[in-house]
Amino acid sequence: MTQLTLRALPRALLASLVLLLAGCDEEAFTLLYTDPYDGDTGVSRMRQIAFVFNQEVDFPPSQPPEVSISPEMEFDVFPTSAPLEDFDIKRVVVVIPLALLAPDTEYTVTVRARSVDGESLSEPARVRFVTGREPNSAE
Repeated sequence: MTQLTLRALPRALLASLVLLLAGCDEEAFTLLYTDPYDGDTGVSRMRQIAFVFNQEVDFPPSQPPEVSISPEMEFDVFPTSAPLEDFDIKRVVVVIPLALLAPDTEYTVTVRARSVDGESLSEPARVRFVTGREPNSAE
């Protein structure tokens, strides 16, 4: 029978165990993933861009999350200030382009957001992707 020792634990697991034992049970406000994923190609030109965070995002009407798209275009951000009851939706920022994305173009979308607890991201959330040629299908 093999005896489990602290040396046998992977470093990430050991670090998690140390934080848990130290009583640090809150995670920092971070981006979990984007849709489309960073580096995707052949993305639909009719695509909305979603940023999913590990905590609820603060959406005060006077100061919504700061969003930028390169190359520049007009867009809307959901939710802007709508009251939301669904916890999972409160963790999502959706960037909605107001026109078709250009074909065969690399886009960078950046979001600076805060959690409802006032915690800011350590660095802006960012996704880069390339569109396909057809408006509604990936190539």
